[in-house]
Amino acid sequence: MRMTRIANSIRRFASLRFLIVGALAVGIFVPAVVFAGGPANGTVSSPPPQRYVALGDSVAAGAGLATANNDNDGLCGRSSRSYPYVVAEALRTNVEHYACTGAKIDEGIYDSQVRKDTQLFPQLDRAFFTGTPDLITLTAGANDARWAETIQACYITECGSTVDDYAMKVLRTDIRLELAYALHQIRSRSEGATPRVMVSGYYAPFSQEVNCVSGERFTAGEVAWLHTQHVELNRAIQETAAKFTFAEYVPIDFSGHELCSDDPWVQSLASFSPLHPTVEGQQAIGRAFIAQL
Repeated sequence: MRMTRIANSIRRFASLRFLIVGALAVGIFVPAVVFAGGPANGTVSSPPPQRYVALGDSVAAGAGLATANNDNDGLCGRSSRSYPYVVAEALRTNVEHYACTGAKIDEGIYDSQVRKDTQLFPQLDRAFFTGTPDLITLTAGANDARWAETIQACYITECGSTVDDYAMKVLRTDIRLELAYALHQIRSRSEGATPRVMVSGYYAPFSQEVNCVSGERFTAGEVAWLHTQHVELNRAIQETAAKFTFAEYVPIDFSGHELCSDDPWVQSLASFSPLHPTVEGQQAIGRAFIAQL
């Protein structure tokens, strides 16, 4: 089953390559993530927000960790060990956790998402159902960038060509548009009193060094290329968030705790949710948010 999913992902990525090749052939030019750590756990001294809402994808949901028991937690892979609970504890408040595995900005955040044949309400609809939140945390964009499929393609086949570069530029352009629209939706739904919106980047799952990952299936060139794509993904998220006065970017840094380190904060390639944060990784992401609160 897993190999079937991987094969399907690679085929989708290959289809995108084909489209870019066609675009280049007719002369079309298409214009053009670091995951966060921070200081030690603690509490925030300012008054806690009345409503804290967490939105996002599998990283925000806590995929691969023990799931909670609330509505659709199992379906979405939401875990009580995920970073929104770390943030809520520091703020001395509760969290409305709507992040879901597989969510994209346009399929999950501001529009509906289908998860295992179940159609889910847009996360923003749930966030604003009872009014405007005081604080929103958001981790999204990796699925829009097909980040997992890109890593899989590098692992099983090869990556880093000029066509791959253009494909990733196309996807990042889409992310900028979709994230801007999602933030615009938050502003328009807030009726003049926008919440504080904290948008995270993504951690690097493995270092640039030739290590156990490159020794298996990745070449040194592919590792370097993936690092460049990761940096550009985070840049797209950061620059888009900077266009909205109520939004701020939260960088995420797993340096020294990548996949092949002695103390990895990412789940192994053999795990059910490979390269997703471990409990320690989720705590590090939570600390990064807390450091900016």
